[in-house]
Amino acid sequence: PKMTLMGPPLGPSMTSVSVDFYVNASTPQRNEDLLATCGLIAPLAKSLAGVVRRWAKDRALSFSARGQLSPYSWSLLTVFFLQVSKRPGGALLPPLGGILSASSSGN
Repeated sequence: PKMTLMGPPLGPSMTSVSVDFYVNASTPQRNEDLLATCGLIAPLAKSLAGVVRRWAKDRALSFSARGQLSPYSWSLLTVFFLQVSKRPGGALLPPLGGILSASSSGN
């Protein structure tokens, strides 16, 4: 389960701060493993995933309780896009299946 705490705004023009707590959930760890691995291969990938997740949250598109995609799903979509994008130098990220399996078995 996930619990979100909302803190008060820190200034007159600031928005409130939200903090998520997860109990007995593996998704946050998988998300961190995914982003850390992508960040080692291409630092832009980790940054882009953060921007996409923030974009989805700001537009109220990232609320899985309402049937929308979770932040982890937005990260997966970003990684997929970077794996299949057709750019002159090739895709920014390679397939990560073997890399992520090896890193998660070491924990």
